[in-house]
Amino acid sequence: MEDILLRSLSNVDLDWLLAQGVRSQLTANTELITPGQPQTHLYVLVEGQLAVQLAWADRQNAKGSDATDRLTAGEMAGISGLLGTEPLAHVSVLKGAQVLSIELAALHLKLQQDLDFAAHLYRCVAVVLSHRLRRLFEYQGSIRAMQPGQVRQVLSVFGELQDSDIDWLVSFGMVHELGPEQTLLRAGRPVDAFYIVLDGCLEITAPPTGITPIQLCFANLNLPPSQWIALTTISQGALPGIISFVDFSPLPVTIRTTTHCRLLAVPCDMLVTKLHVDRGFAARFYRIIAVQILELMQAIRDRLRDRHGIDAKAAAPPRAAIANFSTADTQAGPEGDTDQTLDLEALQTLSEGGAKFNWMLQQLGGGYG
Repeated sequence: MEDILLRSLSNVDLDWLLAQGVRSQLTANTELITPGQPQTHLYVLVEGQLAVQLAWADRQNAKGSDATDRLTAGEMAGISGLLGTEPLAHVSVLKGAQVLSIELAALHLKLQQDLDFAAHLYRCVAVVLSHRLRRLFEYQGSIRAMQPGQVRQVLSVFGELQDSDIDWLVSFGMVHELGPEQTLLRAGRPVDAFYIVLDGCLEITAPPTGITPIQLCFANLNLPPSQWIALTTISQGALPGIISFVDFSPLPVTIRTTTHCRLLAVPCDMLVTKLHVDRGFAARFYRIIAVQILELMQAIRDRLRDRHGIDAKAAAPPRAAIANFSTADTQAGPEGDTDQTLDLEALQTLSEGGAKFNWMLQQLGGGYG
């Protein structure tokens, strides 16, 4: 994993992190991230391992097999704080670890002032999260079934795009329509376009345990839809297949429509060229990619159950709203308040996101803003 960090950042970026960061040697069981507690730092793991454990799990087993993930050298902890969301997992030290701690306040200021740094760091974060999501898919046997009609609309992130960004997507994208029960993306296959769901619902499903994407691709395993494990359902504003777009690995899941769907498809080669020549667009694009991957991870974690069958969604702390690109911190609501009130900036981001998404629909001839 350390290669991701070193391949994503320039020498100038690394020098800034080293100058701003503080290196610390931490002992076993030191907790870096606690759900419900303010996050003030982003941590880069230099040596050792960190355990990631959902907030509802048995805290006595954080360093055992019950940990839902383990972070190795080169990975980052505190990404939720960087992206302005509430953490849903404890992150603690296994045995011993050396970390580089960077203050989020200084990091947010740097991201606003240096678009090259922002593009590099947000792409790095998106790739790291995509790898974690792939690892989370390995828990498909422990994920609770979805409730009927449960869908996710993710429009708030579009508030971070500029009008020129949306103009470019509309100009170079093509609208695709699919009927119900059709396959958009197959497990084991590459993703050759960047998709935005304009209308309709799609289901993300994983193959049964023990069947790998490579088998699905080359062994002619035509499994009926009833044998796939439903992980989550996505709707307007979602970006299906984004984990394969950022890390260029085959998709570990299959994405099928559940209703009639319209999608905007931008060819990957055109988008890659745009990301190379427009650093401001790249910074905004990779940030919304990172936010959507993190939201998808949290949606799946909400339905994970531990060995005692505890409902994660019922036991997890309330989630904070997505922060604006220029916002350094989000303010959480009162402790225990499940009807948490969004702050004004979060509401503005949500409103702007919906408005820009509807404007994009109108530009494409959708006509339903």
